[in-house]
Amino acid sequence: MKWFHCIVVHCRYGKNLVQAKEYGIKKGIISGAGMGFLFLVFFATYALAFWYGGKLVREEGYTVGRMLIVSLVFECTVHCVGKNIRLFIIRITL
Repeated sequence: MKWFHCIVVHCRYGKNLVQAKEYGIKKGIISGAGMGFLFLVFFATYALAFWYGGKLVREEGYTVGRMLIVSLVFECTVHCVGKNIRLFIIRITL
């Protein structure tokens, strides 16, 4: 019975299933690329924050506590930007 039902559904809705599959593949590729870009921005910003923080400690005489504050400001900024980029990517794929 299940076998018969699957054949009937595929015959009736096969064209729509192919369109849905193509749409799902495109959406997956765009979402994956967007998430990859998002993590690239996250990790690049973390690297920049710690590099710049170390530079401030060595050259400007900042304390480690102040360096951590600068790093956290960078991380919070990236987090906010990253959430907005992710929502923008989701909106594009709809």
